[in-house]
Amino acid sequence: MKLKPIFIAALSLSFILTSCDNPSTTSSSDENTSESTTQVNTTSKVDESTLTLSDPPVFDEDTLQIHYHRDDNDYSEWGLWLWETGGNGTRYEFNGMDEFGAICAIPLSNFSEQIDEINFIVYIDGATWIKDVEADQYFSLSDFTKDENNIYHVYIVSTWEGTYDNPDVLENVFIKNARFSEINRVSIQTVGKFIKAEVYKGETMIGSQNFGARESGSVVLNENGNFEETYKVKVEFENGSTAEAEVDKNYLFKTDEFNNAYYYSGDDLGANYTSTSTTFKVWAPGSKTLKLRVYDNGTPTRIDPIKGSDDYEEYEMIPGEKGVYSATLTGDLDGKYYTYVVTNSKYEDREVVDPYAKSAGVNGERGMIIDLDSTDPEGWNEITPLDYKKTELVVYETHVADVTSSETWTGSEANRLLFNGMAEEGTTYTEGSVTVKTGFDHIKELGVNAVQIIPLFDQANDEVKKSFNWGYNPLNYNVVEGSYSSNPYDGAVRVKEFKDLVMKYNKAGISIIMDVVYNHVNSLDQSNFNYLVPGYYFRYDENNKPYNGSGCGNETASEMPMFRKFMIDSTEFWASEYKLGGFRFDLMGVHDIETMNQLVANLETVNPNIVVYGEPWTGGTTGIATTESAVQANMKLFEGYGAFNDKIRDGVRGSVFDATATGWATSLNKTSVGYTDSLNGMIGNIGTYCSDPNKVVNYVSAHDNNTLFDKLQLSVGKNNIDLLANLSTLTNGMIFASQGSSFMLAGEELLRSKVKEDGTLDSNSYASSYKTNEIDYSRLIDYSEVMEQYKEFIAVKTNVGAFQFDSEELISENIQTLSTYRDNYIDYTITYNNEAYRVIVNPRSGEELSVDLSSYTSIIADNLDSLSLSNSSKIMPCQIVIVK
Repeated sequence: MKLKPIFIAALSLSFILTSCDNPSTTSSSDENTSESTTQVNTTSKVDESTLTLSDPPVFDEDTLQIHYHRDDNDYSEWGLWLWETGGNGTRYEFNGMDEFGAICAIPLSNFSEQIDEINFIVYIDGATWIKDVEADQYFSLSDFTKDENNIYHVYIVSTWEGTYDNPDVLENVFIKNARFSEINRVSIQTVGKFIKAEVYKGETMIGSQNFGARESGSVVLNENGNFEETYKVKVEFENGSTAEAEVDKNYLFKTDEFNNAYYYSGDDLGANYTSTSTTFKVWAPGSKTLKLRVYDNGTPTRIDPIKGSDDYEEYEMIPGEKGVYSATLTGDLDGKYYTYVVTNSKYEDREVVDPYAKSAGVNGERGMIIDLDSTDPEGWNEITPLDYKKTELVVYETHVADVTSSETWTGSEANRLLFNGMAEEGTTYTEGSVTVKTGFDHIKELGVNAVQIIPLFDQANDEVKKSFNWGYNPLNYNVVEGSYSSNPYDGAVRVKEFKDLVMKYNKAGISIIMDVVYNHVNSLDQSNFNYLVPGYYFRYDENNKPYNGSGCGNETASEMPMFRKFMIDSTEFWASEYKLGGFRFDLMGVHDIETMNQLVANLETVNPNIVVYGEPWTGGTTGIATTESAVQANMKLFEGYGAFNDKIRDGVRGSVFDATATGWATSLNKTSVGYTDSLNGMIGNIGTYCSDPNKVVNYVSAHDNNTLFDKLQLSVGKNNIDLLANLSTLTNGMIFASQGSSFMLAGEELLRSKVKEDGTLDSNSYASSYKTNEIDYSRLIDYSEVMEQYKEFIAVKTNVGAFQFDSEELISENIQTLSTYRDNYIDYTITYNNEAYRVIVNPRSGEELSVDLSSYTSIIADNLDSLSLSNSSKIMPCQIVIVK
């Protein structure tokens, strides 16, 4: 019987972000919602109360039948999620039953005409997905044969990774897994009990062991494993049959022997361009051959047969020390494109993009040889990264397209959705007699001093036939995403236009912070890292299944020396080449603290004022030890970087995991819940986790989950717009009045709402339309007072030193708390430069306060504009005031 190989295919949904925000994840973060867009399903659903033997539908065309077996025979809530690589997904229900199990019959016309690879998940739908197998999987139709009825039969078994072409899989014995578990030990897992195992290096036996009948065991070898050798295991089963399988060598990557032999410390990986020659270097130990292909054109003809060309020159690369292959070509190669072709133990003649490529052609399929100096806009050499303290930052988070996607942004149509549009000046929107600034001018007017752009590196997207995507699906880490450029076919254009954006914002006093996603790749099995050194760059469990701390089917292994080096090299490249003000790390808890500490220390040599912060959590169960992970509980070990404060977020406005939940500031009922977290955040700490304001990023909304306004609508109610506006300025006013860094989602200043086509509020808009995600500038006219309040409080944070203390000692010495949770309001004083400031927050559930403010001379911020200074100043519910 022919068994299909087990595909440990840790694919992320290729259209996604988040961090992926997969609904299967559980975390303390925002990353808790579905990445899937349900489409119309042409199959009928089985009556769940009568799951008995029944024939599936018959289609008059080629058909796919996926057969699913469960030992408990309970298929009532299970379904399939299927998607083509690069496309959206669809839920399919099981529509038949046979002796093997449930059947899902699907006409192939549901897929694209040339479909071969189909990705799948078996799951129960709900608020969070329950997956049968954690990793996303795939199969290729070309590996199966149609029967006489034009049906492809694919068999899968509950909790098993892999696909099979025969139902007899349930009755056969075979090796599930064979791997090095120590440098001189191979562990084996089987289906069916085995009594003997032998391990071979090539054709030489180097270890054997007899067993009592069992399904797992290990063999001690008479020599240490060697990464460059090939090993196999032969197993004799209790029933007399035998099987053999290749031994997985991933464990050997973790040994000192491997690191000593192959760690490469050089700074010259990638294409090193000069006007007279270019040297290419790639780290690929274990490769049998490596070739360099050089193209005049960056577009494959299958993407565009007119603009593209597949002509290339090919050169052998020379193996060198530490597993580095190299080739040097003479002449000026600026503007040409290149790939590597690798053959190793797993792949043969696999064409890959250089992980260190600095730009690329369309869709990131060919790296680019580029003279980066030629991409500098006029005036580039005159700017330097801005000199801001972390504690004076107000960070404005946006997607490139969101700034210009609304019809109320009236700039150049050619610049819409692009870097050029995000940096275009002079745009306005007029309604009646009122004109407001939009786009770049609006951001400047708001007064923020940093803009965080959610992923702008190269993503696994179609850069020509564009659809909205947050961008948490990394493809080429050191390449600018081409869909935001005016010409994605020319790799130099994206570089030039992003630099121009950085320069214009820099001149306006605004730093650009880049959202980076090193914690996972779009697809493990289709990753250039994995093609070049299979198994090295990712974490696997004891069964060789990919860990899924990202919630996207795979997680990178930052502790592996060469991926640690890549992260350090990559961030240094972005910081130096693009003069960035900082980085935001997606799911930073997937990374180890040592890597993050080294990375930030290196960045500080490029820009001493660089700001680095991240999400101090994971998106699922990770393979890194909790004590080594860059999670919130370990913040005291962070050196030079910080993290989001989800405590103040949930404390102020209610849990992110319950859209209807209110927080201390927004509840109608008096409650102590959230008070301590709110106050702690405002005075620059995250409870017991962190008391250094340089590490604390306070916020109440981000791109994940509902906007603040939508959260307030869902938790407070939609009927009182004045109340919602006051709660918006109250909650974000608390953020801007806080010690530490302040962070906001773009559009909160105009009560941004994300509404889907069906009229419902979008709780996570990663793959919704441009329309849903737009910043509608007409709301600046409707809610002009909200905008003015945001400007007022932002100016406090960015201009007043009393709200920028950069040490725990300064906060302790100069901030005095005057209230407790029993008072049901927050009241504290700040002393700075012999000036006294007072901050009072009266929540929605508060009573009218009468406070003696007669000793203060000015009101520097008041979200209700109702305060007067006297010995009996009135402070109303939903009000925050700052006086001096």
